[in-house]
Amino acid sequence: MDVFTRSFPGHPKQVAEARHWVEEVLTTAPRGSGVPDDTVATAVLLLSELCTNAVRHSRSGEHEGRFTVRLVLTSGELEARVADNGAANSVPHLTDCDPDTEGGRGLRLALHFADELGTLPNGRGMYYRLVWDATPAGDAPTAAEEPCQ
Repeated sequence: MDVFTRSFPGHPKQVAEARHWVEEVLTTAPRGSGVPDDTVATAVLLLSELCTNAVRHSRSGEHEGRFTVRLVLTSGELEARVADNGAANSVPHLTDCDPDTEGGRGLRLALHFADELGTLPNGRGMYYRLVWDATPAGDAPTAAEEPCQ
């Protein structure tokens, strides 16, 4: 298991910095070299949403606020946590929005792409989990190798 943690100032521009950091970790970490490209892209997308929510909807976006990203990477699984400074005025929830509404779709998007999505136990942030097949291509049996019945 590899664990990576980094704290960011609670400013909207830092969401991009967090995305770049996660992409770098997943593509260069010892276990990260086996993370499929589509999983890296999904991880970056989901992280962007959770960091944006931390900055926009928690005290992390206030003066001197911060959010912290923690990645736990094992063979075939990533758990990403975005801890914030606590709710400014609400807790994360799904909203209904019409086609002309500018925001409100992020958590639905995250729920669709994540294998698991939830709030942190202390209520100060959210996490997601992604799972993929980590079997090396050469180790998986092919149809020709499987015994006939």
